[in-house]
Amino acid sequence: MNSREGTDSMEAKRAHNARNPAVSLPPELLRSVFAFCPAAARVKPGKHINLKKQWPPWLAICGVCSRWREIYVAYPQLWVMPREVARPELLELFIARSQNLPFYLNLGIPDARSTAQFSDKVLETIQRSKSIRIRLGQGPCESQMRALDHKAAPLAEIVWIESAQALDISQSNLFDGQLPRLRILVTVGCDIPWRDSLLRTSLTVLSIAGITFEKRPSLDTLLNTLSRLSNLEELVLFHCLPIPTQHVHFVPAAQRIRLDRLRLFRITSRSSISLGALTASVLVPATAVYEVCCENLREPLGPHEFHDAILLGETIVHHYQLGDTPRDEMSITNDFLFIDGDPEHEGEAMGCNLCVGVVSPARPGNEDEPIDVLERGMQSMVKLRLRWTSLEGQTLPSAHFRLQTSRLSFLYAIRGIPVATLRGIAAVGTVMRLPAMWQLAFERAQAVTTVSAAASSAHGAIDACVLDLTPTTAISQVPETLFPALKTMHLAHLKVNRQGEDGSLGTVYDYLRILLRTRRDAVGEDGTSKALARLGVRDVDLTEAQTQELGSLLSSGHIDWDKTVDYPV
Repeated sequence: MNSREGTDSMEAKRAHNARNPAVSLPPELLRSVFAFCPAAARVKPGKHINLKKQWPPWLAICGVCSRWREIYVAYPQLWVMPREVARPELLELFIARSQNLPFYLNLGIPDARSTAQFSDKVLETIQRSKSIRIRLGQGPCESQMRALDHKAAPLAEIVWIESAQALDISQSNLFDGQLPRLRILVTVGCDIPWRDSLLRTSLTVLSIAGITFEKRPSLDTLLNTLSRLSNLEELVLFHCLPIPTQHVHFVPAAQRIRLDRLRLFRITSRSSISLGALTASVLVPATAVYEVCCENLREPLGPHEFHDAILLGETIVHHYQLGDTPRDEMSITNDFLFIDGDPEHEGEAMGCNLCVGVVSPARPGNEDEPIDVLERGMQSMVKLRLRWTSLEGQTLPSAHFRLQTSRLSFLYAIRGIPVATLRGIAAVGTVMRLPAMWQLAFERAQAVTTVSAAASSAHGAIDACVLDLTPTTAISQVPETLFPALKTMHLAHLKVNRQGEDGSLGTVYDYLRILLRTRRDAVGEDGTSKALARLGVRDVDLTEAQTQELGSLLSSGHIDWDKTVDYPV
């Protein structure tokens, strides 16, 4: 190509660009568009960008045409918020082109040998940084972090430190203690110093995850810190709570730490004692989202681990998950808790006061001690979900809950809740699931009396019953004095989930025979086989005598099958 052809080609390109509206836009408008592109494409901290698959916005914009590149390079405001980049020198390029504007520092240290990220130019930028995000990779990085000890950050509002492995900075004086504007502090995998210089009263968000056991603060230190953070709006503590030497019992509201501005209170621990100690000492507003999670529970629970301090109805949403449910099978939303992939009532929880209570048996030797954690504070509660976690080697005690409320419209008891939990309920539209080991709750006459009283006080409230049977459950051994209590209940739906051990109807037939003799309106008039299918009993072989007996019982009642709902096991 000769010079004349090259000149003609450039003139043709300029003419094309002049006719292209996207290229000929005013610089002020293009700057606004360019500023929006990086913000819209921003990723979460810790998420790496593969430059071979995805161009960063600034690189893509500069590659469109020379005019766009000139505008982008000459506008410092577009260089103050770098995303994570593949090469440290690119970070210095952002620092240089941002001039002296407030900066949003984004550091990534892939391993302990990396030092380029803490160059003098980067450290000097800390003084004008409004946000400081540091992600540390494998290997000990304490030596690199010491470079931050004497670098004040007077403009920093956000400090985010994330480490792939345990990082001990408990003896460090991060940013020389000069963080007067700090509002958000997030640490992951870091043993932090519990000092006023870092945990400042100006904090509105505090999220701490993963402190090694030896470096965790004492309960007094943690409570003293929270007492100073009166401006907190979000508090997240994940596996960083201390384990008290003794149980902390109920603390009067006047003596508890008040966090009046708190909107989210989320704590996770492997120790129920730690959770009980903290929740017993903190008082949060009624509009806060309250989430408590105890993972990998192995210790027996006493009646005071989760007591009135948690369940006083002070918050709109309470989440409790005890036991060893895998994390990938449990997800928490702002309105409901799904356990074991059971989201059947997701929509019903919207806009309602919801308490998700999960309780374990009492300590060995105290099986008779009732767990009255739900005794008070039920006046504003309209939905309740319970799960009973049976620890290995323990039997279910005769624990019960005194639920004094007239607003409770939904009770869904999962796996092992004794029927004695019905005591005192005066509700409408209640759902009750009988557990596989339920007969243990009726070994005493008092338990049977309790169930009868609950049934009579329910005023026909039980509209669905899901019976969960194991092959070893001998329903026929349950005293028949229990079943007259069912006469006062209206069973709109009955579902039997398992057959006998030998594949026949077995104990299911024994239960149906007893139940249907006292509750003739529990099933419909559409034939024995179809009615049994409606009950969840399928592919079973009945003797002729059993068929005739059940047929006469089934045909004597009536049920509106179109209004029944299956409640998954």
